[in-house]
Amino acid sequence: MIHAYSEMYLEDAKRTLAASFDAAVYIFGYKLPDYYEMFINTVFSTKFEKGDPFVVSGKSGTELAADTIEMQADIFN
Repeated sequence: MIHAYSEMYLEDAKRTLAASFDAAVYIFGYKLPDYYEMFINTVFSTKFEKGDPFVVSGKSGTELAADTIEMQADIFN
């Protein structure tokens, strides 16, 4: 079976993405659907999809959420 990216990043990817959503809701106070929409409309979702190691395992979930929120804020300013 061919995976989207190396199995050595798979656990990190799952953990990072889950922690990102957790941080968005419980630390930054966003509603889950709002953060989801925000995330999929940033470059981070594309990089995550392609397995970019910097995004998948180079950031903590909290950093990913903060960067996503910051990027979204920059778009609207």
